[in-house]
Amino acid sequence: VGFLEEAGELLQTPGFLQPLFAFVVSITVTNVVGAFMEQKLRRAGIGDQSVIDLSGAGFELAIVIGGIFIGSYVDRSKEYKSTTLACLAATLVVVGFFGLGHLPPVAIIAALLAIGTFAGPVQPVNAELAVEVTYPADENAIEAVQQLCGNLVSALLVPLCEWAAHYDFSVPAPWVGSAPGAAPGSAAGTDSVQGDTVLLLGIVVAVAAYFLTFDAPLRRTEVDLENCVGDGIGDDDDELELTMDPWPGSTPAEGGGTQLPATAAAPAASAAASAATSVAPKAAR
Repeated sequence: VGFLEEAGELLQTPGFLQPLFAFVVSITVTNVVGAFMEQKLRRAGIGDQSVIDLSGAGFELAIVIGGIFIGSYVDRSKEYKSTTLACLAATLVVVGFFGLGHLPPVAIIAALLAIGTFAGPVQPVNAELAVEVTYPADENAIEAVQQLCGNLVSALLVPLCEWAAHYDFSVPAPWVGSAPGAAPGSAAGTDSVQGDTVLLLGIVVAVAAYFLTFDAPLRRTEVDLENCVGDGIGDDDDELELTMDPWPGSTPAEGGGTQLPATAAAPAASAAASAATSVAPKAAR
């Protein structure tokens, strides 16, 4: 079976498209934010290149740390849908804040780190979810389809966002004109959001709304649970047979217990007599 045929089968599997879209929006948001990060930080009044470089390193680190903690939680709880929706909702909020031009610099950097923390883990979580719903499909083919779609969409979206960034949209902002350290340039009570931020927000909202329709069984988890139950029953039966297997040829005795056959009882009595005679001389001494 060729890759195109495998990809076609995966796309037709119920429950595969939702994690695919979530994976794509995650890699798209992180790639686009990374591409325009310096521009956004300078727009917020951060001109020190060392601060910009450290912010970029912190963004990448936040992606890793968020993936570790959120991924481990999902591995234990299997709450793929609720976790993904929560991460997308948080991503929506912090992307909006990061796109504002007149927040204090520390708030802009905090929003950047939060994007990495919440948007980054959506990738590994939904890579696992895709494996769950398509089991026993080839995991390499699943990863290839997700990576291909994610990189293709983000590559097409970067120039589109670059064009959209030339447009500004005013939004209510009570903090403008009063927040210490806020960049000047807007009337008090309003802020501006560039078109690239609006475009990202629209994509996140659309994918989150589509992900709400996810309702597919976790096939791999179901198989694992069935195997665990089956193995547990087999072990109990083996233990039962081992504990109840009597001495060959024995018969139940009165009052409980087991009466050994004569062939087994004679050696036992002989061994007991030998032990008694070996102990007696020691006692006489």
